[in-house]
Amino acid sequence: MSALSDLDEPDKGDVATIRSAAGQHTADAQTGRTLQTVVRAAGSTVGSSNTSEVTAQTALMLTALGDKLDTTAASHEACAAALGAYATEVESIKLEAGLLRTACSEAERSIGSLRVTLSDLSPSTFTAVAGWDNPPARIPESDTTSLLRGMSETDVSDFNSGVSRWGTLATEIEGHRESYAALLERRLEADGVAVAALSGTPVSTIVSGAQVDGATAIAAWATVDGATFAAAYADDPQAAADALSKMSPAEVAGLWQNLPPEFVAALIAAAPAVVGNLEGASYTDRDRANVSRLQQLYDEAKAEYDAIVDGSDPLHNTPAVREDALNKKNGLKYLLDRYGDGLGPARVPPLFLISLDNSAPGVPLAAISVGDLDTAQFATFFVPGMSSSVLSSDDYLRGATRMQLIDERSAVVVWLDYDSPEALEVPFNARAEAGADRLSRTLDGYNAYREAANLPSQLNLVAHSYGTTTISIALADKEHHVDTVTFLGSAGIPNDISVNDLHVDPEKVFVTDAEEDHLSDFGRFISGRQDPEKTGWGATLFGSDGSTLPNGNWVDAAEEHNAVGGNEKDDARKYLGEGSESLYNVRRIITGKYDLVTEGRAPVEYVPGQWSRW
Repeated sequence: MSALSDLDEPDKGDVATIRSAAGQHTADAQTGRTLQTVVRAAGSTVGSSNTSEVTAQTALMLTALGDKLDTTAASHEACAAALGAYATEVESIKLEAGLLRTACSEAERSIGSLRVTLSDLSPSTFTAVAGWDNPPARIPESDTTSLLRGMSETDVSDFNSGVSRWGTLATEIEGHRESYAALLERRLEADGVAVAALSGTPVSTIVSGAQVDGATAIAAWATVDGATFAAAYADDPQAAADALSKMSPAEVAGLWQNLPPEFVAALIAAAPAVVGNLEGASYTDRDRANVSRLQQLYDEAKAEYDAIVDGSDPLHNTPAVREDALNKKNGLKYLLDRYGDGLGPARVPPLFLISLDNSAPGVPLAAISVGDLDTAQFATFFVPGMSSSVLSSDDYLRGATRMQLIDERSAVVVWLDYDSPEALEVPFNARAEAGADRLSRTLDGYNAYREAANLPSQLNLVAHSYGTTTISIALADKEHHVDTVTFLGSAGIPNDISVNDLHVDPEKVFVTDAEEDHLSDFGRFISGRQDPEKTGWGATLFGSDGSTLPNGNWVDAAEEHNAVGGNEKDDARKYLGEGSESLYNVRRIITGKYDLVTEGRAPVEYVPGQWSRW
């Protein structure tokens, strides 16, 4: 093992590639400067030749274009300078690192020769293979036992001289190691300087092989406005979409606010699957992207299903695959029929298909917003429970619409963007944990968007049944700046999560469990998860068993577990049915009218025999 092998290499990266990138930026800057000169000359000519309003506007446009070209050229020049300096420093580090490696190798070879010589002089005592930093001990001149070992005084003297030489070489190697470690520090400093220089410029890529990696390059866009980003990628919207897909929601949101509409349209046309699920992007634009995909996705799913059924794809004609293919086709047909005309945002209330994930087998995952999430002052994400999917979204949308209609400034998202469990999976947390990861990304995206848009809004989560398990895991993971949480008929909260772990004011964690909802009781019983309605858990209980309001009106009890029914009539006396006490309270919670929420009853202990009443 080399004396330097335990140290990181300070000279990674290909200098030629870095210089090539710098040269490309220089060429791009020169092109920009040439165009800038032409455009500004044209602007001066137009501006001086005619004083009409149209000509004056043209001159202003040319001047603005010249300014943009100046910004772009300057950014390329800055990139070229930063990469050129970086390449020079890396090249210098490479040279010094090479010299140190050579010096270490020569010293190690000399130690190797000494090892052989010393072993020959004292074969009976020098038997171990010592490392470069572990020379043998000297033999004292007065040691008479050396004579018994067959060593003459000259042998002892030569042996000790060799040991001294070994020590000198070891000291040299140690010095080389210190210099090598200092080069590593110098390289890290060079990396930092390069990153700092590049972070203020719109850099689309940094050469592979350089230690300034792609993530650093993408992060540089956080300081660039949307117009500059669009100008840099004007001829390659697919590359722009690729770059956006690697950014954080906050970086995307910062750019999206100022992207020119025509560039957004180009992005949607080039990469609708990216834009449709891009956290931090406008939800209106995401809807346009997702709707634009529906016809093609349905056609592909239908062709795939037909191939399985008619026998042209016999390898995949199994019951499970056939069912998945049918569910995918039906799910996409549902979405195409309801949203394919692109008129969702024009409906009353408006509907937006804000996410669409068709990557896995079976029903596609999606999220549908009732109301405009881009402008809503009250934003609510509703997470259903067991067996929820796009195929049942009409039912959940009725409940969401009832929530949204309480205030035209609100938006309620039916979040079907996770693979909900079937009945036999409810006792386990696996589906909830996977869903929590996806929900966390959704919430991060919304928070990034509203911060970039300077949108003051109240963010609410409402969940039903197993959805409460899912959102509790997501909220316990980290801060999501959620203002209120509402649990309806909870299937139980993992036992290691307390109300204080949710990163939400406990007084604004609201829970109800209708007296006639025995399925939620059973769900907690078989899973062993805790009941958030229990007094000791610390949430705020609200009513769902029917009561008379202060104005004398009666609101109905929820008389079973479901959030909604299978149709408008069947929604009656469900948690989100029109006229129910629980819907009355949810509407007040998600619009900040907490003082109007009716109080809940004391929790009732679950008796297993009650399941016969479902």
